Amino acid sequence: MSESTPRTDAILTAPAALAAWWGAATALTALSMRGFPQRFSIPVIVLAAFAAAVLIVLVLRRQPLNNWTRVGAYLCAFAATQAAWVFVALDELTAGAPYSPPPMRLWDLMVMVFGGPALAVWTFFVIRAWVSRDEPVPARAGFRGWWRGLSLGCAAALAFLVVLIAANLTKHTLIGLLEVPDVDYPLGAQGAEQWFLTAVEVGLAGVAEEPVFVGAAVLLWPRLTLPNFLAALWLSSLARAGIHLYYAAGAGADTAAAVGVVILWCTIWSGFSLFLVYCTRRLWPVILAHGLQNVMTVVSALLLVPNPRPGEQLVGGYLAMAVVGVLALLLIGTLSFFILAVRRIWFERFARRPLLEPQVCGPVSEATVSS
Repeated sequence: MSESTPRTDAILTAPAALAAWWGAATALTALSMRGFPQRFSIPVIVLAAFAAAVLIVLVLRRQPLNNWTRVGAYLCAFAATQAAWVFVALDELTAGAPYSPPPMRLWDLMVMVFGGPALAVWTFFVIRAWVSRDEPVPARAGFRGWWRGLSLGCAAALAFLVVLIAANLTKHTLIGLLEVPDVDYPLGAQGAEQWFLTAVEVGLAGVAEEPVFVGAAVLLWPRLTLPNFLAALWLSSLARAGIHLYYAAGAGADTAAAVGVVILWCTIWSGFSLFLVYCTRRLWPVILAHGLQNVMTVVSALLLVPNPRPGEQLVGGYLAMAVVGVLALLLIGTLSFFILAVRRIWFERFARRPLLEPQVCGPVSEATVSS
């Protein structure tokens, strides 16, 4: 969450730039809804377009922010970027809408994989430019210098990865107690190319989700106070649960309980990520840990394929080496963070105390001098 500049903010909030953002949000939603009947796809596209338009109106207004405006802006940003995926999750939960996979050209596939992350980052910067007009975004916390900041980010990413894995295990356990089919989506790839593309897609999920779910919340409620944190947690948890409702699919009579498990899981997820971003003022550790955990899931599934096709084991091996390399860098950065933290605490505590205490002597008498 680097500091913005007035010129950049003016460009991002210019009417032409906002119109381009609206067009991108609407077009990406329309592309994501391909394959669904028009009676389902058109309302979702209209919802995303309307939410994006409302957010533009809020950005162009020159009035001080209040809590209702902040809540409305967050909900509009969420709907503009995630409306299609909420519908897909609801459809998976209820199995209500027929779906016919449309033919995907390479260009369409690239837009689907990279368009969502790009739109989420764009939305984050638009909101940051908007809120910085009324109140400056708090500066980053922690050490100064690129290596010290990188070490702090690595420690935050590793901590979030551990919490995320623990939250996933809790979710799997509770879902299993409800006898719900426990599936990690999307793991139905066929062939090395599809597995690699799946790994790229889920690896970029952190870029597609965290700038809106967590980044926008911290921007709209920038001060770490209990009311602000609870407001951000409530919105972020429900928004995150909205696109992950497919985990409750197949619960039958226990659907409500399964949905509750998903909400609890997303609350743990969003709560710790919000805490880290508030404390460090860095969003990239949360994004990195999210994507890394997703790629680890794909690697574990790919390596357990009973009869792998040609190239699948090779893709799994390369992905596994990439995961190990990133984990090694996070461990090195975390170790560096702890060393720097200990040094900082030590020198701040003893900076004014000399290494050797001077000997305290009494006043020298004239007799002593004369002798």
